[in-house]
This record gives sequence, C-alpha cells and structure tokens, in this order.
Amino acid sequence: MDRRTDLITTINYKELQSKLLYSDETTNNLINAIYNYDTFNRFPLSMYNDDRFTQWLVGFVDGEGSFKYYLRPNPEEHGIDENTRAAFSFVIELHKDDYIILEIIRNNLNLNNNIHYSNTKDCVTLNIGDHNILINIIIPLFDKYPLLTKKGYDYYLWRDALLKYHKAINKYEILLEIADTKKLLNKYYNNKDVYKNIFSKIDSNMNLYWFMGFLEGEGNFSIKTQKDGTHFILSQHEESTKTMEGIYKLISNWEPDSNCPIKNNIKKIPNTIYPDKNKVRVIVTAVDYLYWVFIPNLLKYPFQTRKAIDFIQWVIVVYMKKHGLHRTREGRDLINIIKLNQNKLRYGINRIIDKSLIYDILKRKSLYNVINTHDSNYRRRDYNI
Repeated sequence: MDRRTDLITTINYKELQSKLLYSDETTNNLINAIYNYDTFNRFPLSMYNDDRFTQWLVGFVDGEGSFKYYLRPNPEEHGIDENTRAAFSFVIELHKDDYIILEIIRNNLNLNNNIHYSNTKDCVTLNIGDHNILINIIIPLFDKYPLLTKKGYDYYLWRDALLKYHKAINKYEILLEIADTKKLLNKYYNNKDVYKNIFSKIDSNMNLYWFMGFLEGEGNFSIKTQKDGTHFILSQHEESTKTMEGIYKLISNWEPDSNCPIKNNIKKIPNTIYPDKNKVRVIVTAVDYLYWVFIPNLLKYPFQTRKAIDFIQWVIVVYMKKHGLHRTREGRDLINIIKLNQNKLRYGINRIIDKSLIYDILKRKSLYNVINTHDSNYRRRDYNI
C-alpha cells in the first residue's frame, strides 16, 4: 500500500477521479498534495543538485532575499578614515515555521553558516557575511541565474561595491565611493532606465521553477469574504511592472488539464496588471481557469515552504466552488475554518486543519455539473442541498 493509503481507503480513487474529471496525473498529484499538506512534499533529493532548485532559489530570493552592506564605524557619526571597514552580507529572513527551507538552502550551497533564531520576533535568518563565500558562491550563482525584479538592480549595486572593495589596495578611496553607492541600495526610482538591463533578461530566464520560488515568497492564496472569492494574487512595487507582465505572459500560456471538457470555453485571464497605489498586482480569479489550468500546473511542482498549507486549503475551496459544495452547510463550515487558518493566520504549529474534514467534503456528491462552466452552474437555482 502506498503513501496515499488513508485517502484512497477513505475515498474510492475511481469515484474521486470521475468527480474531479482530472487526468490521472493531476488526480495523483492532488491526492499526494492533500496527503502531504501538513508535512508537504518538497523537491525530491535528485533535484537539489541541478538547475531546477537553483532557479527556484533565485525566484525565492527575488521575493525574500536581501543584499546589504554597512560601513563601521558609522560614517555619519565618525566620518570615513583608515579605521573604517565595510561588511557585506546576503540575507534571507523567514518566519520560524519555515526554518527547514533555510537549512536546505544552506546545505545546497555547501555552507556551514548557523541559522539564527530571533529572541524578539518569530523569525529565523540565514545571514552570509563571509566575503570569500559571497564572491565565490553567491555572486557566481546570481550572475548565471539573474534576479528578475527590481531586486536585480540592488544586487548589481551590492556586487559592484563588494568586488571593488575586495580588490582595492587603497580601501579609503573605495570606501568613499561605496558610501555613496550605499545610499542607492534598496531604494525606488522613478527613472525606469536604471532597470532596463535587469528586465531585458525576463523573457529568456523566467520559467516555472523561478515562478514557484517567487510565488512562495510573494504569492497569496486568498479567500475573500464576499461570495468566498478564490483569488491568486502577486504584488510588487510598481518598479517591477515588467516582471509582473512577464509572469502574466508565463501563466497565460499554460495548458489546461488534458481531460478538461471545456477547453474552448475557459475564459482567458485578463491581460491586466492592476495598480494599487505604488504597487502592481497580478490577480487570477476565474474559477474555471483556476480549476482546469492554474491548479493542475501548480500541482506539478512541489512547494518548499509552508505556503503549501495555504495552497492546498485554497485548492479545496476552489474545488468546493467548482462542484457547488460551498452551498452546503458542511462546505460553509469548512470554508469558515479555512479562512481562520489561512496565510498569516496559520503561523504556528497548531494551525493545521484536520484532514478528515477535507476527506469528508471530497466524498460529498457534487451539486454542479462539472462539465459546465462555473458561470452557467452558478446561475442555476435547481440544485439540491
């Protein structure tokens, strides 16, 4: 008996597949994802030594990483003299629930850095400050696999300063130069020309592994109060509009599940990058697109962080909406439970929904005809609860 024993014995596999109408591949991926959602299944070990994990990592750093350097003593207080030194670092800080992924990143990069647990915040940090490691491991990685958001420009400034400082014989002159450069780091610019070189690399370097890493850092699987709207949302500062356009282009070209009965009737996601003050967003809401296209494609690539929990809970709500089960009392109860345990609300080891609640809803008879579009099902009123 394989790993899916409890789910398969609870729900007849063929019965579930006939209800989902997914292909064997998507059905198996969904069953495995539900089975593993409280522990979640990361990349197989074979993937940690090839480009796939590295591309995932670059996307993740585009979302969660930072490049920093400091001058000590503080030149604003003491000026710059022969005692001034520059300290450079590459940092990833996460909620403590995701400490394992920092261990995986550290081990994959063959580092021996300690992972620091904060005494004041619920966070863990991988802080790489050894200049030799930064020059011989971190810089070659990001030179080969470029960052694709505004953060790529921060990396360029940081990299240039570090290499100049490392090579300089006269550190004083370089310190004066990089002190000015530091004022530009992690800032936003109205002049988009500074980003041209970064964004020119999007089409040739953006792929599904980068996207999964970026999604885990920046993505949001949202369940809205109004009509239990299921939204996938990615947000970035407006400087990274080109990145968001690249993401739209990537996901809009995804193919639906091979068994999809309404391939010609699935609404395309709007070719719209939504402005929100100084941010821009990619938002995907159409239930048919989520059910037949978005979810089957994401299920092919295992999550590395505890965002897997948000994803699977959100998938169950999409499933309920597509099958009309959100109209049942049991469905409403489960949606309310999920809302209370989604995204930041699920931080902490006890924020895991009992899988038996998920199994129970999967066993219920669909109220909607899945081969119809969601809009046509939603408009009908002759369903039986």
